[in-house]
Amino acid sequence: MAPPLASRRPGLEVQATFVIDRPRHEVYDFLADTTNFPKVDRSLIDYSPRAQMELGMEGTMRNRRGGMTAATTWRVATLEPGTRIEMEIRGIAYRMTELVTLRDASEGHGTEMQVLDQLWGTSFPGRLFVAASRGFIRRDLIARGAALQAVLAPASRPEPPAPT
Repeated sequence: MAPPLASRRPGLEVQATFVIDRPRHEVYDFLADTTNFPKVDRSLIDYSPRAQMELGMEGTMRNRRGGMTAATTWRVATLEPGTRIEMEIRGIAYRMTELVTLRDASEGHGTEMQVLDQLWGTSFPGRLFVAASRGFIRRDLIARGAALQAVLAPASRPEPPAPT
């Protein structure tokens, strides 16, 4: 029996930290609802299920990147309300974990979101894919983080009229 993904040494690690101008529970609730996937992942073509995440929940995704369509399966491996979500993702020649850790931002408002992506090749072509992936995995992670910041940005309040 193979060890769990989290205990394996990855071929690639990519990490990024974002500050989201929303309380931690709101960020968590948004991330734990799969109907929000397309709001932050512009490469997503299709996915299932569309539901609130539960521990052990499994699904599928199809993404289009660089002119290619990739099909993956995913499973919710860790679900700690308000603090952590970890998903295991499996492609044709690789496995990946994405761990999202949330904490209150140090400035006293908002949420600090740390994302750690770890990838393993599961075949010779998969190891080559992982070795060549750092740049686009990082770009994808940064784009999804920026999209999340934009989607959850507080609505701007109109300026009160100037006194006349």
